[in-house]
Amino acid sequence: MTTETGGCSPAQKKTATESEIRVRTGAVITLTGILVLYFSRYAYVLEAAAAMLSIMGIVELLRAAKCCTWYNVLLLSLIAAAVCMRRLPYYTEILLFVWVLAIVAFALFMSRMKEIHSIGFWHILPCALMLPIFFYSAVEIRQWPQGLAVLIFVTLGCTVNDVGAYFVGRAGGHP
Repeated sequence: MTTETGGCSPAQKKTATESEIRVRTGAVITLTGILVLYFSRYAYVLEAAAAMLSIMGIVELLRAAKCCTWYNVLLLSLIAAAVCMRRLPYYTEILLFVWVLAIVAFALFMSRMKEIHSIGFWHILPCALMLPIFFYSAVEIRQWPQGLAVLIFVTLGCTVNDVGAYFVGRAGGHP
């Protein structure tokens, strides 16, 4: 036995399969979601979670566009935190406008899909600015009389659909 590989030889060391990684990730996300929803009765817990989800989405968008510099991440993260950490006046109207903008932007992007060879910072900026507004919806919904129940139902629905889609894809032969 060797100590460098945790007591196992390199040939004996087991790597996790994709399903094991997905199960572990799902368990961590579920536990984190339960804790966030439980503590959402306290000020700024749900707002901080919305800001963190926005920042994670922004980083992924920047990485996909290959323009993930510290300056871009910092700038968009500060905007996301500012949007999520304070009460937005006229939030319903802002959300309606952003949804319409998202649909129009998606339609235009898809119609030009064959022409686009690279996506830069300015192309993903509208999407990056939409993320905090969409994630802030959880804060607004939580304030409804049955808001916690709605958030739990939506979270469970998303989880069940994601897990179901994974297993249907695996059954259909997709990796």
